[in-house]
Amino acid sequence: MTKTEKMDEFLKYYAKVFKQNPSLQINKDIIYSGLMNYGLDEHEQKQNIRPLFDKWIKRYENKKLDVFHSTRQNRFLQFHNDGYSKSDYVKIYLSFGADDIEECVNIIFDYIDKNNFKILSKVADITRSDSVVLRICEIEDAKKIINFINNNQYLKSKAKEVNPFTIQNGIVGMANDRKLSYNETVAYLIQNYYKSIEDLNRVSIDDFKNYMLNTYNSIFKDKTKLDKFKNTSIFAKYSSNFNSDNEEVVNYYEVFITFLMSLNENTKIEDFYKHVSNCQDNNKHLSLVKHFDDHDKEIKSINKEELLSNFVLYASKKYGRKNVKLILQEYINGNQNAITRDNNYRKLFQMYISREDILRITNNDLEMFVGVEEENEQEILNVFKTAIIDTFQKYGFKQACHALRCLFNHDFRYISNGANYNRERLQKYNFDKLIEIINSYLSNIKLNNNEDYIETAVSYMAGINNRMSM
Repeated sequence: MTKTEKMDEFLKYYAKVFKQNPSLQINKDIIYSGLMNYGLDEHEQKQNIRPLFDKWIKRYENKKLDVFHSTRQNRFLQFHNDGYSKSDYVKIYLSFGADDIEECVNIIFDYIDKNNFKILSKVADITRSDSVVLRICEIEDAKKIINFINNNQYLKSKAKEVNPFTIQNGIVGMANDRKLSYNETVAYLIQNYYKSIEDLNRVSIDDFKNYMLNTYNSIFKDKTKLDKFKNTSIFAKYSSNFNSDNEEVVNYYEVFITFLMSLNENTKIEDFYKHVSNCQDNNKHLSLVKHFDDHDKEIKSINKEELLSNFVLYASKKYGRKNVKLILQEYINGNQNAITRDNNYRKLFQMYISREDILRITNNDLEMFVGVEEENEQEILNVFKTAIIDTFQKYGFKQACHALRCLFNHDFRYISNGANYNRERLQKYNFDKLIEIINSYLSNIKLNNNEDYIETAVSYMAGINNRMSM
């Protein structure tokens, strides 16, 4: 089974778990547990290896490695080497069974100690898919360690599979996460993916890749969902690790890129190392922090009240005041596409105006703010004419005639809605008043003998001929 197939299988398995157990809330903890148990049979999971901690402490008592137990991470034994100088690292995941992990850890850390590699690493007190986590400061050292591990026959014969959402090289999984948790971020994103789709039966790795790319772009590229992300529980959980929100944003930006690389079967190992190198470059890191700081300043400089007022003024002329109220209500309800792209309004709203902003600015009274009043006859007539012309331009003369005939019978289905919501606007008018206005307008069209009234009317509105009475 390929790595992609394994990811697809994992996603579908947990989608099935949640679908078959509707009372079970979709949450990242269940998914995270699945990632931690990946590659282990049920009887191999969560086997206690804590008694080995004292053995390893004694083994490295007079070595270069500092092996110790810290109450800050009570479930792990730490393997450190002084001289760790980088702010990010190559993170290596390894998994072994309870009967084999003692010797496997000995082999790995004996090699690391012998070569005096700079590391911040740890071993868990139970068996899991990342029971051994190596954080390697220098990329070249990481390459040597991985090469040693993948060429050691004993290690290869005892290794268990690591979770497939990591960058894979032989028996090791790789990632980088600075001050965050890569696996918890993965679990969080899978959780949100499940919540974003109505039917869990359609879960697939290809669909998840599209979801991830869209999520990445909306948070870090066009930033339309950046503020929302800053208010998530997972963002708040790690905030104390950072000096500012945007330092954390940049860290997540880096982790998202690693995750996207792991989802791409064409990712090369050297591309991952280059990404880690970029993350270790403090100048690049600080430049990214400044980029997001500048974005925050730009948002604060935006006059939201003025932007909303300008939109209402523009949209009222184009759509009518009643429809502006409906458009804003749609936006408040979560339909961002309700806002026109004209004058870049949609992007400006997505970036700067939240539903809460609209409710605050309008004092929760859209009707009063927009200034809704009954459209006059000319406004109604303009909507009607635009609707018929749009229908003609989109579907042709016969369809436009059919649409007009049906309209007289209170059937709006064949009228093109278009970007201006013409059909929806017509349906909201009083029908008797609408027909009265239309008949008054069409009564001025001259008819020759045996000419069809509807066809002549459409021809005139579409500009095919000029039959208007003088």
